[in-house]
Amino acid sequence: MNHALKIEDLDLTKRTADAIVKAVQEFMLELGYTKERISELDCRRRDGFIPFSHNKGGLEAIAFIDLYSAYSMGGVGFDNADATIVKYYEYCLESLGLKDAKELTDEQHDQIGQSCSEDTVLFSLDAMLIDEHTLNLRFCVCAKDTPYHRQYDDLIDIDVEFKNVTELKKKLKKLLKNEDIKMFSLNLDHAY
Repeated sequence: MNHALKIEDLDLTKRTADAIVKAVQEFMLELGYTKERISELDCRRRDGFIPFSHNKGGLEAIAFIDLYSAYSMGGVGFDNADATIVKYYEYCLESLGLKDAKELTDEQHDQIGQSCSEDTVLFSLDAMLIDEHTLNLRFCVCAKDTPYHRQYDDLIDIDVEFKNVTELKKKLKKLLKNEDIKMFSLNLDHAY
């Protein structure tokens, strides 16, 4: 069985690689992802897939919020995604023949909720090892191109450099205090 990290391309022992994966998984869980939403990042060549050469493996996590809930919460706290959410919501209103969202009946709210139920906002996190001492974290908020989410609206791209697993854990813990990461995490409280 393959390891989540391409240890065959890295100067890491299996024990260290396991500790890195565990630290990243704990970080993802602390952010608010459920264990079922965390999986290994595709890093090995196979039919139809050629990974980036700098991809040494890692973990990815995904979660969704339906568009109506995101709009009802006042957005997700990321400017580009919030603008896209407003556009999709306005399109839902228009497609139902509703002009003014300020005075909607409960039945109309239900109609909008059903109309927007397949539209989602994706919150994904890719944690990819670049080399033995650099972990790249890509926090993506995708409201465009729903339900496929092939483009992101907002991206937080962070390289975490570390000398050992203890330092990695400390730096990941510190990231949880970053305002953008806190906003990302807050949305995961409402995600599925």
